Amino acid sequence: SHFQQAVDIDQNYTDARNNLARSLIEVANTKAARVQLQIVAQDLTYTGQAKTHLNFGISYFKDHNYLAAIPHFQKSIKLLKDNCISY
Repeated sequence: SHFQQAVDIDQNYTDARNNLARSLIEVANTKAARVQLQIVAQDLTYTGQAKTHLNFGISYFKDHNYLAAIPHFQKSIKLLKDNCISY
């Protein structure tokens, strides 16, 4: 994918890595997505952490692990109150 190519070129391109994780979720590769999201979550300079937690939540939700999804949706809402997808 283009996101994978972007991450291959620049390992520190956190937004591309977050988008890569989302694309992995969409093709039901949630475990690989969460590996990418763990890396994203470690970037304390990344301003898109609401999206990171939303993606974590979606990945767990798609795996029917609702208890693991809820705290991530809550964190996403806390970080970005207008994030209606998290509701």
